[in-house]
Amino acid sequence: MVGADRTTRRCRAEMRSIVLVGMLLLSGCAQLGGRGRETSAAADSAAVRLGNSRLLEHNEDMNQRNLLLAAAAERLDVMSAEHVDPPSDSIYEWNALVLRFTAQTSGLAPHTVVQCWKYVFEGKFLRSGPGAVDCPTNPPIDISVPSTSPPPTYSPQFVEDFQALRDQLSTTLETVDTHVLDSAQVQNLVRTALAKFDPDSVDAGIIQQVPAAAVRYHDLCVFGRKGDTVEVWQPVFGNAADSCTLANAAAGGP
Repeated sequence: MVGADRTTRRCRAEMRSIVLVGMLLLSGCAQLGGRGRETSAAADSAAVRLGNSRLLEHNEDMNQRNLLLAAAAERLDVMSAEHVDPPSDSIYEWNALVLRFTAQTSGLAPHTVVQCWKYVFEGKFLRSGPGAVDCPTNPPIDISVPSTSPPPTYSPQFVEDFQALRDQLSTTLETVDTHVLDSAQVQNLVRTALAKFDPDSVDAGIIQQVPAAAVRYHDLCVFGRKGDTVEVWQPVFGNAADSCTLANAAAGGP
């Protein structure tokens, strides 16, 4: 009987060990699965956001420079960017990007995972990827985003007037109450407030309850909108006539 008891205890101990190992293996598999899910979701989201960027809206905009600017606007880590020979007679540039993502896993031993994904774009259209790749050893590419203030070649007086116009636009939008004013009244209010600056054009109004304005001033574009706070900015790629629009301003474009 004693021998039988020992055998039983030994079997129970072995079973506990097997169960424990199984749990650890399952935990490891779950972490690996979570790792893939976490980073692949971010990678898929990045592809959609880049494809929908207003910086790549028009045919002439679909190039590597604007693709990189779009990535910078989305705060993505670009590890490499290369031109790709198009496999067809495409009118757009083909570019391969490698983006880096960081995710936090869950489970028994949560930790940070860094993974890179490769994309191939035809203009703004994703043609392959995202596919997991080894991360390059270099730091993310430094993408030089165009300045949001007038170039230094402008005279000091122009810079002062330009800033005064931005301040006046901010002050004017702050007073807008969409429960009191309609779109036409906002247009008249902003035009009157900025008349002393003699802007090239003023397009203001209310879109989906958002008061906004797109102002052209000596070939520069200024956007303004009132959400939870008032924002006034010079868009990254808004100096072109077809980009400096009320709709882009109301949407909060880059």
